[in-house]
Amino acid sequence: MQESVLQQLTQIREERDNLIGLKTSLEKSGQDKDATITVLHAQLASAGAEISNQKTQVHTLQNDLRTAQKRADVSERTQQRLQTEGTNLMLSLDELRTKLVELTDDKIQLSENLAHQERALHDQNSIIANLTTSLEEAKQETEGLRREWKDKLIKAEQKWS
Repeated sequence: MQESVLQQLTQIREERDNLIGLKTSLEKSGQDKDATITVLHAQLASAGAEISNQKTQVHTLQNDLRTAQKRADVSERTQQRLQTEGTNLMLSLDELRTKLVELTDDKIQLSENLAHQERALHDQNSIIANLTTSLEEAKQETEGLRREWKDKLIKAEQKWS
């Protein structure tokens, strides 16, 4: 019996040693898992912060996109308005060209009329100058004839008196 008790005691000691080894192994495994859980919690927090940053960036990019879209819309409206103004300017330019041609024709006609009037005025001035000269000559001739007649009349009166 004693042998049996010794055997049981040895057996219980072996079991106890095995259980202590198992306990140590489980504690070590638990510590490793706790460390892994701590690392995973840190990674989760980091990933959460990264996701938050990315959400902020996405919101910022969406706002930038909206702003860019608004600017593109304004630019498109401005371009359309400028195209319309350009078309209107081209139409106005075509009208101005027509008016310019008409005014140029009128100017040429007026220039020709002015030249004709200037020639006519020059001719009239020449005629007036000639007539003035002729009138002066006629006055001088008349004056000369009047003197001659006066002289003859005086001579005739002296002859008759």
